[in-house]
Amino acid sequence: MWAFLGIATFTYIYKKCDAVISYANKEVLLTVTVFFTLGSVLSYCRYRYGQTQHKPSHLGLVLQLISALPLAGFFFSKSSTHSDTDEKSHWRKRKEAKLRHSSQTESTPGTVVLASSDPDVIIVGAGVLGSAMAAVLARDGRKVTVIERDLKEPDRIVGELLQPGGYRALMELGLEGSVEGLDAHTVQGYVIHDMDKHLKESFLIALQNDRLRTMPASFLPPSPVNKPGVLLLGDAYNMRHPLTGGGMSVVLNDVQIWRSLLRNIPDLYDDIAVLEAKKKFHWARKKSHSFVVNILAQALYELFAATDNSLHQLRKACFHYFKLGGECVTGPIGLLSVLSPNPMTLIGHFFAVALYAVYFSFKSEPWFTKPRAFFNSGAILYRACAILFPLIYSELKYLVY
Repeated sequence: MWAFLGIATFTYIYKKCDAVISYANKEVLLTVTVFFTLGSVLSYCRYRYGQTQHKPSHLGLVLQLISALPLAGFFFSKSSTHSDTDEKSHWRKRKEAKLRHSSQTESTPGTVVLASSDPDVIIVGAGVLGSAMAAVLARDGRKVTVIERDLKEPDRIVGELLQPGGYRALMELGLEGSVEGLDAHTVQGYVIHDMDKHLKESFLIALQNDRLRTMPASFLPPSPVNKPGVLLLGDAYNMRHPLTGGGMSVVLNDVQIWRSLLRNIPDLYDDIAVLEAKKKFHWARKKSHSFVVNILAQALYELFAATDNSLHQLRKACFHYFKLGGECVTGPIGLLSVLSPNPMTLIGHFFAVALYAVYFSFKSEPWFTKPRAFFNSGAILYRACAILFPLIYSELKYLVY
């Protein structure tokens, strides 16, 4: 554009200003016009060079040589010099800010965090599962960041019960020291007669005056989550009724399984390996603990919240079944404590209680009303199946996963 303007100016002067040309030396005028045009072109090129280049190139060297000619340097713009100065100042400020941030980070007492380091794992929620997972992964060499919205003690009406199976998992994770100094109490059972006398009296008074507070309970069967980079655990993945107090036992055993799986995956960006680990985890937890804990909690809730005669008879037969002693007690206790959570053991004891209820139904009827016992027995067996089979289906509906 500058060259075009220079040529146009020269043509205009030559055509319209004959008087000027006649009195002036044509060679001098031509020389001034040529140098003016050349200086304009060089100014434009230098301007573009100063804006886009950071290091000298062949074009830059040529421009420097030409700029040394007489009158050429007069036409160069000074904007490139200011541009270079501003750019150097900008980079210098960024470098100083980076060094200052690094020094401040390293000077924090007890903390050394590099500004360029990124976490391998981000855990949302610093509850029992999140804290345990963060601790074991950090011990295994992962860089972990935990995000928690509120560190205040939750205001809940229930306590935290850690079953023996959960405590065993805690020890295998090397976190048994976390239960020390918490003013915890050893629980010998769920029966009201095991309470202290003053607690028992207060409980009975509250029960008579209908002053017991209720808490919401939810049931969320586990389902596969195949989104890359996301792993759901805890209540976001699986919930059950808190009646059996198996929540912490489930999450600690889940952490134990995932720890062993992640040790075989050095690169967490390997989506194929992580997806395969998710499939292994989904079924490994069912075999080891979750199948039994989920079904037992929901089945006992249905049993103890009896709403019809069949459920009342099942609940009565359950207590009589425990009184038989031997395997009729050790088997259910092994399930409840998560020490031997065998799925077939759970199904066997559940239907053993149902058959025991059928036995009491026939035993309680006189000989002339025995036909009624057949109908009652059918209703009891139907009710038992209606409780257990949907729960089994909720655990096995992703069989092809």
